[in-house]
Amino acid sequence: MSLEVKDGETLRCWGLRRGKSVTLKMINGLLRPDSGDVIVDGLHVPQLGARSCPAAIQDRVRFQYGALFDSMDVAENIRLGITDETCYNDQKFCENRVLECLRLVNLPPDVATKLPGSCRE
Repeated sequence: MSLEVKDGETLRCWGLRRGKSVTLKMINGLLRPDSGDVIVDGLHVPQLGARSCPAAIQDRVRFQYGALFDSMDVAENIRLGITDETCYNDQKFCENRVLECLRLVNLPPDVATKLPGSCRE
C-alpha cells in the first residue's frame, strides 16, 4: 500500500475488516510493518517504536474505539502509554499509573485485568 496525506488534508478510513486499524496503528508507531516503511514528517516510524514516536504524530491519528490491543488487558494497554523508560520498567509506578488512569475515567480498579472487548458488558 502506498498512501500520501498532504498538509492540511484529513483522511478517513472506513469499511469492514480490511486492515484499517492495523494501518493506522502502523502510522502512529503502535505496530511495526512486516515489510516496507512508514514515514511521517520525514521520520521512519517503525524505527521509533510506540514509546518513542512523537506525540505530534500520535495526536494526528484518531481511532473510533481508542485503539486498544484486544490481546492485552487494560492495564497492559495503559502501560504502553508510559513513555519514560525508567517509569515503564518500574512495576509499582505502572500499577499506580493504571489505577490513576482508571480513576480519572470513573472505572473501577478491577477493569485493569479485563480485556478491552469485555469492558463493554
